Amino acid sequence: MMPKPSLGGAKAPTWITLVLLVGTNVFLCVQLNRSHDLREKVEDQLVTAESSLEYALKESLKQGGLTPANSEDTFSVVVILDERGCAACILSELSALNAYWESLEQNTRVYYCGKRGKYLEEREIRFEYSRLTSTAKIFGENLGPINPVSVLMVGGQILDVRVSTPTNMYHEEIASAWYAGVGLLL
Repeated sequence: MMPKPSLGGAKAPTWITLVLLVGTNVFLCVQLNRSHDLREKVEDQLVTAESSLEYALKESLKQGGLTPANSEDTFSVVVILDERGCAACILSELSALNAYWESLEQNTRVYYCGKRGKYLEEREIRFEYSRLTSTAKIFGENLGPINPVSVLMVGGQILDVRVSTPTNMYHEEIASAWYAGVGLLL
């Protein structure tokens, strides 16, 4: 006659496996939470063109270097064009502004930074703009040429900063779509 296996002996490996499984799951959850926290810290410290410009724009708004086109309780748009920036980007921005100016006009202020309005005076434009002698008034002394920057604001707060990028082969379509979408908000 064969001896019956002991139930207590079979339960020990099962309990050990269960404890190891639970322990591994807890360890993985803790590591996952740590990685999320680390990712958030890195994202907060990550400097991008848009985040740098957003910081400079916020400071300029505080100091009165830029002013929105309307009261603080509605959406407004600020557009900054720098004659030293990407020529193709400026032209696509001008085209998009012209196309949607009717819906943007009441809530949009356009600034042109440069000594002369060569991109504006040589073309038919439908919008009004204020001329600035340099971007240093808005962004400080250390920033070089700026591609067109479009800022969506509400209540004095910046909601979105879009920088035209010549490396994106769809920069014309992106500018047009951005102004079309903003025009719907206004």
